Amino acid sequence: MAGKRGRTWRRRRQRKKENRPVSLCHEEHYIRFFRFLKKNGFSGFFLRPALFPDTGRGLMVPRKIKRGQTMIKMPQHMILSTKTVLDSVLGPYIESAEPQLTTIQAITTFLIYQKHLGETSFWKPYLDILPNEYTHPVYFGEEDFLYLPHSLRANIKAKKQECIKSYEELKPFFPSLEPLLPNWEGIFTFDAYRWAWSTVKTRSLYVDDKGSTVLRNLDKSGLGVTSLVPMVDLLNHSHSARTGLLIKKSCKNGDYFYTVTAEDDYKRGDQVLFCYRRADNQTLLLNYGFVLPDNHLDVIKFFLVKDIIGILELMNFEEEDPKFRRRKVLLIATKYTASDLTCDYRGVSKTLMTVMRILVCDSEDRPLFKRVLADDLPWDHPVSVQARSLAQELLERRLLSYGIMDDEAILAESDTPVRRLVVAMRNEEKKILQKSLKSLTRNNEIHK
Repeated sequence: MAGKRGRTWRRRRQRKKENRPVSLCHEEHYIRFFRFLKKNGFSGFFLRPALFPDTGRGLMVPRKIKRGQTMIKMPQHMILSTKTVLDSVLGPYIESAEPQLTTIQAITTFLIYQKHLGETSFWKPYLDILPNEYTHPVYFGEEDFLYLPHSLRANIKAKKQECIKSYEELKPFFPSLEPLLPNWEGIFTFDAYRWAWSTVKTRSLYVDDKGSTVLRNLDKSGLGVTSLVPMVDLLNHSHSARTGLLIKKSCKNGDYFYTVTAEDDYKRGDQVLFCYRRADNQTLLLNYGFVLPDNHLDVIKFFLVKDIIGILELMNFEEEDPKFRRRKVLLIATKYTASDLTCDYRGVSKTLMTVMRILVCDSEDRPLFKRVLADDLPWDHPVSVQARSLAQELLERRLLSYGIMDDEAILAESDTPVRRLVVAMRNEEKKILQKSLKSLTRNNEIHK
């Protein structure tokens, strides 16, 4: 008879249990959703919705899948595209609209209309599994902006303004729907529009299909037509997804299908992850409303006027010719772009360190200055040591710009999904700064 298992075994078992995905298949709206898909020609039920501890809701493999197997096979009529919109009762109104609607405006209008139809909507089972709100920038409030990194505020506001502008452009079109929807004013509100707009922006895929000549397609990427693909849009993102997906269009007996095929082996319980695009956290937040922990594509950018010139006051220029100092700043402005003045998880960029050396270099020592420009100084040279100290000041100043409030205090004001995302973004940038500072400090201690 085996002896009793110890505390360590029980702890490991508990940790393993906590890290397991929780199936969502038993929830009523998912049951209706799967019935809806099956009834309308969907096949390939290899994936199940589940709640994952690290990524939230996603798709799980319930049994082993081998490379090359089809996981999802979606008939074309189950893809919500501009064709879907134009074939609906909204089609004649959209086709005659002046000016033309964009593809996103058309799909957004269709989503709002379908949401209004409620139980009578063909798409209701799909709409019921969509989030009621998003963490996309259009949901950021004024107080949320205050806690964002300074470098991100303008872009977030611009993204929110993009949605507002799109809605304002569409306002003259809505009255034309009065024969179909007499109470259109209460239906096409901005709240309804930002929900539908965020749905399209964060969940759409490019589908290999022909566009429409009656709609403006502002996307010039040539990747395809913006469409919503039920089930596929439940896949979560990962830069380092070890598995790939192959999404392609096929034809069988005259019917077109979009299939998702495994490009690697999966074992039971694996989450199927899909790389939306390889991007830093600012880009992911702006376009999809999430950030990745320890995203090694993240960089902190510094700017000449706001940051670099700002630290000049920390230096002693009593013995330096002001004209030469101005030449230094002009040289930096013309020779080095803002995209190069950065730090990331590897530390401070080579260009930023060169700029720091230029600032601290003695104006009278021309040969030394040439060596600085050629990046030909050893790390233990006094100019290099002083440059690292100046870089430390630069990074510490950026850290101070996040304010003195800690995460708990910020969330105590408003513990919403958007506010938690703001805190996560702050922490990701602070981690980079702290890691770079640690590297600079260590190097200076070594070369003292």
